[in-house]
Amino acid sequence: MAKSRTVFTVVAVITIAGTIASTGFGSGARARFAEAKARAEAQGASARTPSNATVPLYREGREALEEARVHASAGRRAEAASALARALGRAKELEGRRSFVSSFVASKLVAHVLDRTDGDPSLLDDPVLAAALRRTTLPSARRPLASERLHALARLATIPEQVPLRTGGLVESVTTDAMREVERTLGEMEAAVLAGDLARCEQAALSSRGVARQVTVGPSFCKHAGEVVTTNARLERVRARVSG
Repeated sequence: MAKSRTVFTVVAVITIAGTIASTGFGSGARARFAEAKARAEAQGASARTPSNATVPLYREGREALEEARVHASAGRRAEAASALARALGRAKELEGRRSFVSSFVASKLVAHVLDRTDGDPSLLDDPVLAAALRRTTLPSARRPLASERLHALARLATIPEQVPLRTGGLVESVTTDAMREVERTLGEMEAAVLAGDLARCEQAALSSRGVARQVTVGPSFCKHAGEVVTTNARLERVRARVSG
């Protein structure tokens, strides 16, 4: 029975592909896919930096935060400030990894540092910590879902070359549609996050259709992206203070 279903599927694909090819749709579909792939690559879809170091860097940042807590509880403010500066250094490295997870955990480290300085504003008078804050930025907060959009497009762009059958442009057509759907879905999600409307972001995530839904992040990412944006706003206020 399984073998029969497999044969039927293969025959159906070949038949459909032959029909599309005979109508002249195939060459147009391949051209449209080539254009979509070129646009994605021009945006950096093929240059996503692997995030293997995310966990070790985050762990080092957390250890620095704990060290700062111990020093602060013992009244060693300079040592506490130095440890917080190291945590910010790890956050800066994570932010440069160009993945959503790395940016998110970077913002978590920054948020913990800001919690400390909110609790003890005199820490901002320390020159080492003040300098670290001036160096620290979260540029991903301007486009919090950009890395996931590029990752999804990069994954989709490899689909046609993985299909062993000649499909007369069918695979290219489906892939191009999926790439457009990824752009639409993640664009709407990101706009909603930047507007502070997480409910609208979640609705946009659930609206994703077809193949695109298999490579697009879900509604749970809305909250995390919102946290990155919120932390960045806090960071910018503190940076303005120590830069003034």
